[in-house]
This record gives sequence, structure tokens and C-alpha cells, in this order.
Amino acid sequence: MPDAVTLPSDLYTPLLAQEYLEYQFYGGLGVLDRCVGTTPDKPIQLGGLGFLQGGSYIDRPRFSEISGLIVRRDNTSFAAVDIAKLSSTNDKAVLLSLRSKPIGIPMADVLRIAKTNRGAVELEVARQSANAIRKYIQNALLYAIRAAVLGMTNAAHTKTVWATDARTNMSTALLAQGLRLMGDNAEDISCWCFRSEVAFDLLEHQLGQGNLIADRAANGAVATLNKPYEVVDSAALTVADGGFDKYYSIGMGAGAVFLDVLSAPIVAPPQIVNNAEVPYMVTRVDMDFAIAIKGVAWDSANGGANPAVATTLATLSGCSWGSSQRVWASTSRWSLLTSVAPAR
Repeated sequence: MPDAVTLPSDLYTPLLAQEYLEYQFYGGLGVLDRCVGTTPDKPIQLGGLGFLQGGSYIDRPRFSEISGLIVRRDNTSFAAVDIAKLSSTNDKAVLLSLRSKPIGIPMADVLRIAKTNRGAVELEVARQSANAIRKYIQNALLYAIRAAVLGMTNAAHTKTVWATDARTNMSTALLAQGLRLMGDNAEDISCWCFRSEVAFDLLEHQLGQGNLIADRAANGAVATLNKPYEVVDSAALTVADGGFDKYYSIGMGAGAVFLDVLSAPIVAPPQIVNNAEVPYMVTRVDMDFAIAIKGVAWDSANGGANPAVATTLATLSGCSWGSSQRVWASTSRWSLLTSVAPAR
């Protein structure tokens, strides 16, 4: 392994790099400000899991719903009555650990930039690392949500219009049909999340109807049934399948998902590697976070610890998200719809 020495502080300030990284990371989460936040109305709650179990999983306790709690009282009888038990259960979150690849910067670049623009090296390391982490977490959340919903009873939670030989664009009517699956819980759906292809399907549909599209920053638009929405071109929301791509559009309710940043992004102290052809400065970034989905427990036996995002975390078969905790089978806060456009 190459010999390394600590970088002089007049060229690179670790504390400044750490402050830049945290600012860039938490500020970047605001890109999904309609879905992610600390207030109770946000579908994806930032923080709040709490520690009840160490290691690779976190148990988040909650009470189960009592079935048939209210019954008719017989005013003429002294017979004993059944007791309805209010019991607790756990939503199990799974911990994911991230690291960046070691980031090497030629010393010639460090010297040239640091002398003319103090803090530029730290800022660039922080900016690129924070953006990459945010995209990783964003994909992890969407893969987990998609897998958990599809793992439930599809007929009760999804509206699927995809076919291998016919194209069906997303429309406002399809969104309404998805909400219809929720019955009198349809109002629980407070925010949509879909890809840009779906967003433009909706835009073209509404323009074809002669309707104007409102600013989504307020209360959504006519196209989305006046519900706010996020446009995220994540790989988790599309599958190349047959002659047409399959697109997933997700409706979410308040407090449906919990994202807990267990360890904020940390920049490793930089070092100079001298016994290489070109001397260079090297650093890296590490962090840990956990995902929990309301009413669905991570199946640690099948899914395991620290799962890979695009494979294990997104498993649609094999029950990575345990069925024993699915208490929202008929009153879920989810709606999952499929829009289709030609393969691009």
C-alpha cells in the first residue's frame, strides 16, 4: 500500500470540508421537499426511528389495529364478553452503509487551486460526494417503496395498464382510477412521485383537453388531481420490459416511510501519497442510514443485512419485506400505477 502523510492544513482544511459536505447533503434533500421532511405531513419522514436494537436493524414499535372493536351491547344480558387486545408490533428498518470510492486529487492541482481559491478543493469534494449520496438514498427509497407495495396484494394497491404490444400513456383518469382503489382512504394520498416521461404524458393529456397546467409548487395541478408531485428520473421507477418500457408512479401518504440518517456523511482526513508516479491527495466519504416502511417489516432472514439497493432491497419475490407486518392490506396509504411509453 502506498505510503501516506497528512496533508498540511494550509492547503486543505478537514473541518471546512466536513461543514461543506453536511451543508450540501442536507440542502440537497430539499430537492424532494414535497416528499421528504421532518413535519408530520411529509410522506417520507426524515429522522424519528429511534434505537431499540443495535446492529444492522432497527425495531420501531407501534400498536396494531384492533379488528371489530365496536359491537352491539345487549342490555338484557350478564354474560361475559370477549376482550379486544391492543398489542404492539414492530416495523423493522434496515441499515445501509455507504462509502465513496477513494477520491484522489493530483497534488499539482491541489497546490494550484488552493493557493488561488482557498476552500475550492474542499467544496468540490463535498459537492460531488453529497450529490452522489443523495441520488443513492433517493434510489434506495424508491426501490424499497416499489418492492414493498408490489409485495402486497397487487389488485388492492395497483392499477396496471402495461402490455407488451400496446402503448398506454399516463392520464389524469388513470391517477383517479388508482385513487379509487384506496376507497375512502383516497384522501390519504398526499403526494405523487413519477418520472419525467409520466409528467409529460400528463402535461400533453391536459393540453389536449384544453386545460392549463398550474404551478406544481403550490397544490399540484389539474393533471395530478390537485396533489403536489415530484419528478424523479430514477432507475427504480422504470423497467425495460418487452417492446415498451414500464413506468411506475407512486402515490404516498403522510408518514409512510422513515429515513433515518444514523451517521451523517463524514469526510476522512486527507493524506498525501508520495510513492506513486504522480503524488496525490486522497480522501473518502462514509455514512449510514436506515429505511423503514410503515406497516411493513424488513425480512432480515431473507433480505439480510446492509442489502444492495438495486437487487436485494428491491426484491419483488422472496419476501425481503416481511408479510407478517402488512397491516395496511385494505387501507394502505399507497397507490402504485403503471404508465407506459415506447422504449427510449
